[in-house]
Amino acid sequence: MTRNVYHRGSHMEGTVALKEGLVARGILEHATVRPPLLPLAEGAGDEIAQALKSANLGSVTVPA
Repeated sequence: MTRNVYHRGSHMEGTVALKEGLVARGILEHATVRPPLLPLAEGAGDEIAQALKSANLGSVTVPA
């Protein structure tokens, strides 16, 4: 999981990857970012979701 989330191309990519992880867990609705951050490459969200699943970190229910 660390490789898929934290150890990406740059620190800025890691920040976006964390947001993707929060989406995968159901905590955020989307991983939209503003400049200078850029969205991750296509398929990265799936890699992160799979890494979370492999680490038994599934979806959570966030109280309204």
